[in-house]
Amino acid sequence: MTHYWQVVSVSLFIFLFGSGPSKEILARTPSATSNHQAAAEAFAEGERLVQDRMYLKAITAFEEAYRQKPFYLVQCSIARCYENLGQMLKASKHYRQCLSEGRDSSDKLEAIEKALQSVINQITQVKIYSALSDCTLYVNGAPMGNPPLTIELDPGKHLLEVRRANSNSAERAIQTFGGETLQFDLTPTPSQTVSKEKAAADHAAAVTLSKESALPPSLNRRRTLSPAYFWTGAALSVVAASVAAVFGVKALSARADYEETPTQAGYDHFIQQRLLTNILAASAAALAGTTATLFFFTNFSRDDPSAKEARDNPTLTVGMTWRSEF
Repeated sequence: MTHYWQVVSVSLFIFLFGSGPSKEILARTPSATSNHQAAAEAFAEGERLVQDRMYLKAITAFEEAYRQKPFYLVQCSIARCYENLGQMLKASKHYRQCLSEGRDSSDKLEAIEKALQSVINQITQVKIYSALSDCTLYVNGAPMGNPPLTIELDPGKHLLEVRRANSNSAERAIQTFGGETLQFDLTPTPSQTVSKEKAAADHAAAVTLSKESALPPSLNRRRTLSPAYFWTGAALSVVAASVAAVFGVKALSARADYEETPTQAGYDHFIQQRLLTNILAASAAALAGTTATLFFFTNFSRDDPSAKEARDNPTLTVGMTWRSEF
């Protein structure tokens, strides 16, 4: 056996089972060959990290050692790290791989089998049933398949959830300690989603009804103006606001020119531009207020008798021959 395999076997035996050859025996082992050096260094790093209880980093180091030079006992080192992390399912997987790869060459099979059995005793068996079909079981948010199912869980807290389309999920939060066999019937219940969607559609249909039907009779009677007034006011408000914005930009530019080169002419130009901007802004605000007032006196209903009469009589015009239908 090469130096690397001797070091792995001795170190593994100490790590897993608490005893092994002395340092003097290790000192007498032959030097590692160059093709085993990287694996030996990675394994030694893993052993150091285990001593520091940095198990996740130790797993990475052991996996690198196994990649450099596969040796079954390295799988036991990985399994032991997972065991210390409380991840018994992964630990059992690596113990089984260790047994499978070293069954014909290891003199420590009995001890490894004992370690595997200790891990298995800490795994909980959970059987999930559901009375409905087309369900999916989720464990801690991860899909596991369709019930009925038997799953294995590590010790700790877990959330079991059975989901089904158009149904309310059935959930169960559990705490496992290892070695139990549990059984749950998780059946989703019919969802109210369809009813809510129908209610939303009914509400949308109600909103499309004539707005006048929801107004007090006294206000409804005052809605006699043509929509042309309202839309004209809205258009003029937009135009006035746009022009005011243009003159506002010009006023700012004139101010910047005056501050850069102070002259009487520049100051007068700035004052003029600011005055025009204020006038236009006030006009836009007045038009917007008038348009908002017109909204409450405008008849937007095409089914209103007065609106129908105006549409049927082209002689009913206002101002620049606008028809009552806009």
